[in-house]
Amino acid sequence: MKFPKIILVLAIFLFSNCGSTDPSSIAGDWSGTLNMGDQSMLLVVHIMSSAEGYVTTIESVNQAGVVETKLIRDGDYYIFTVEPLEVEYRARRSGNSMIGEFSQGSASDPNFRITRAE
Repeated sequence: MKFPKIILVLAIFLFSNCGSTDPSSIAGDWSGTLNMGDQSMLLVVHIMSSAEGYVTTIESVNQAGVVETKLIRDGDYYIFTVEPLEVEYRARRSGNSMIGEFSQGSASDPNFRITRAE
């Protein structure tokens, strides 16, 4: 009987792809080491899809802090902002990484790179 074999093959196909993520989506965890002056710190950017767009937080691992972040898309750029802290990260995506300028007040890292966690 061929019917059960077709169902089995279809089930294997569906379950093998249920954990994969859309590579074009930016949802996920991204991290990188920020260098500003004589300080460096590990930042983890958490991006979650929602009905309204994305919910984003930036976690400063060295400072044990997490802040909610506004994310907008402007052409090729993703712009992350934390207005009360005067933080802006304006980056372009290239595959599994984003690179751009991270600034807070008058300090900046012009080549801050974050990479998608595996």
